[in-house]
Amino acid sequence: MELNLITAAQRGDREARARVLAEVGPLLAALVRRLGIPGEREDQLQSLAAQVLTVIDRFEPNGPARFTTWLTTVATRTLLMDLRKRRPELVGLEDEAHAAPPSYDPSLATQSRSLGEAIERALERLPHAQRRAFVLAAVEGLPLDEVAALESVPVGTIKSRLSRARMALAITLGPALGGDR
Repeated sequence: MELNLITAAQRGDREARARVLAEVGPLLAALVRRLGIPGEREDQLQSLAAQVLTVIDRFEPNGPARFTTWLTTVATRTLLMDLRKRRPELVGLEDEAHAAPPSYDPSLATQSRSLGEAIERALERLPHAQRRAFVLAAVEGLPLDEVAALESVPVGTIKSRLSRARMALAITLGPALGGDR
């Protein structure tokens, strides 16, 4: 994201703020979908968008963190605080309308959708700490030291959580992928 856009948003430029939200919207939506509370995800996404606009002034454009890294940290901590406050009982994924990607073969689109749903269900079954570590490191691509700092644990703990999450996902998704696991 352009530094000029971020600094304009920090100065209160409405158009810049709208553009920042438009650019980071997919990242926020992905985090909420994977780390949010089922049944409250739409509200959490709206709350996160408002939170970003509230705290954008705290981002240091010339600081050590990239904006997306800073934003992921803010969003993840906000979602974690929501989870800690509410202590929800997770019962599975809510029904979400999934638009089929354009494809020449409808059976491939159905298989892709089924696999995506299986992955989301498998992620939902992971313990919260493992799911956060997996989503932040494997899906969002954050370095392990940043994930560890975000979670306030040593890097070794993140490595353990990732290993356990990968093993659980491999066992759960093995049949869906046609594996022997």
